[in-house]
Amino acid sequence: MPVDNRQIVILHIPKTAGTSLRKLVQKNYKKEECFFVYTKNSRFRTVDDFMQLGEEKKARLKIVMGHLPFNPSLYAGMNPVYVTILRNPVERVISYYNHVMTRKDGWTARNVSLLKYLEESEDLQLWNHQTRILSGLNEVVVDGSHLEAAIRNIETHFIFTGLSEMYVESIAKLSALLNWSDATIFRENTSAGRHGIGYYSKSEIQKITDMNQYDIELYNHVNARFQGP
Repeated sequence: MPVDNRQIVILHIPKTAGTSLRKLVQKNYKKEECFFVYTKNSRFRTVDDFMQLGEEKKARLKIVMGHLPFNPSLYAGMNPVYVTILRNPVERVISYYNHVMTRKDGWTARNVSLLKYLEESEDLQLWNHQTRILSGLNEVVVDGSHLEAAIRNIETHFIFTGLSEMYVESIAKLSALLNWSDATIFRENTSAGRHGIGYYSKSEIQKITDMNQYDIELYNHVNARFQGP
């Protein structure tokens, strides 16, 4: 899919090295060329802020990036191409759990086990969230139709789908594709000192696997695509 002067939407799925990728974007584009959509703090803007932009301001943007789902209706008046990075679903859920236990109100003081969090929390991030984001479907419960839609979107709308586990290689490919002059990799927003996958029990890993069957299929598809010819 030719890039040329197309506007680019980067879907930042949480805990997939997106913060590092955002730093790269900021080094390769002017501030007024970027629109970052997050709800974390006042440094960023919201989806509503983006939707209220006039056509002239949207036309000047080169990058829209944030915790966004695939949703072409958000980009009325634009004709963007899409970029994202996926992560091994089990690793992503563990990383997200570590993030919640150290940074989210209501859980930091409790510091419950991974298994207990999986059983008690209703957080959608724990259930096939990568498939949910890339499918563009709004339903809470993810099924096979979401997986089909996510793969279809990747094949028809995305110029690049990288892998967190192959981040150096992903950035090399993406920077070449987009003609970035600076591909210096930043490592930020990591869960330093937290336990990796080998720390957790087989039952905890199996629970994550059972909860993320569609994410696993999606990841395997993207992995084969990334490493293909």
